[in-house]
Amino acid sequence: MADTAAGYFKRLESIVRELEEVESEYYNMQNEVSKLKLQLTSKEASLLNEGMIDGKNEQLRNAQIFDYTADIQVKINELERGIHGRRAKMNAKRRGFEVMQYYVRLLEALNNQKR
Repeated sequence: MADTAAGYFKRLESIVRELEEVESEYYNMQNEVSKLKLQLTSKEASLLNEGMIDGKNEQLRNAQIFDYTADIQVKINELERGIHGRRAKMNAKRRGFEVMQYYVRLLEALNNQKR
């Protein structure tokens, strides 16, 4: 029984490290998206202020702006897709952690009953 408990504790520690790694990736990606969105807004403002955009309606203006900002928008889109994947991975790791905690508590309760 002690070997099993030690194995569960070891797995708990491993899950914690994995969760920290995924969380770090998740928050780094979110920070990068924030920076890119600021860069996108700045680029759009610059285009408008410099008279580079002259569309007669919003749809034309958006199309013109996209021509100048497509690379930034693609990066944002890719990062946001990655964020969704990291969030799913984080949730799975958290569920695994909770299950392992449950097993450890169960083993402790069984150990206490045997005493």
